Formats: sequence, structure tokens, C-alpha cells
Amino acid sequence: LVMEGGRQDTGAVIQLKSVREASKVARAVLEHTYHSVLVGENATNFALSLGFKSQPLSSQRSINIWEDWKKASCQPNYWKNMVNSTTKCGPYIPNLLTDDHHYRKSSINRRNHDTIGMITLDRHGKMAAGTTTNGKNHKIPGRC
Repeated sequence: LVMEGGRQDTGAVIQLKSVREASKVARAVLEHTYHSVLVGENATNFALSLGFKSQPLSSQRSINIWEDWKKASCQPNYWKNMVNSTTKCGPYIPNLLTDDHHYRKSSINRRNHDTIGMITLDRHGKMAAGTTTNGKNHKIPGRC
């Protein structure tokens, strides 16, 4: 998501696939369409039509982290109140036999975070803002 204060305008993409520069694609939505948000396959097609490159989003480091996570029975993860979600990899089923809601210590830290927000003000008083979300390890696919 990017916002331009002077024009009170926004551009955003959600579920962009195989394009690394999501904030630049969001800026293109703001600058080149009358829409605020493009989603999924249409967001990806829009990016590709403007010359953004389709490329793998995984690095060798992220692949290694994922392999280690799988070896550790998919722990930590972001499921709660599901049968066996704290001891093995899914698929999981809801735990309907308890009203006990378990909360785990957060794994969010400087190297594993979710949303990043930025606000800028230039010397002419123009404000712009942006946010991006994708850094959290082991997130549930499709989360916002």
C-alpha cells in the first residue's frame, strides 16, 4: 500500500505472485489507474504488463529456514485451538472439545516481523506513506 497525501490517493496490491517489488507495483496502481487495489492473478498480470519481472521469491536462505521448520514439526506456527497444531504439521482440524484457548509466546523479532510502515514529509510539506507485509516466517498462506 502506498498513499500520497497531497492528492489523497492510494494504490495497493494484494496476493501479488512472483514479483519482488510489491511497493513499486502499488505505486504503479496509484499512478496509472483509477483503482485503489488490485488483487491476486490480476495484480500479477498488471505488474507483468508494466514490465515488472516474474521471478522466484524464495532465496536459498528462506528455503533452508523452511526445511528446518518442517523438520521441527512445523513449529512455531500461527494456528490455535486446532488438534495437534503444537506438535506436528497440518492439515489440522478444529479442537471442539475444549474452551481452553492457548496462547503462545510471539516469535516476532527484528529478523521476523510482519508489517512495515513508513511515513515521509518532504520540504514542501507533502506527505506520503507506505506499508508492506510479508516478512513473517511460517505464516498461514492467504493471511492479510
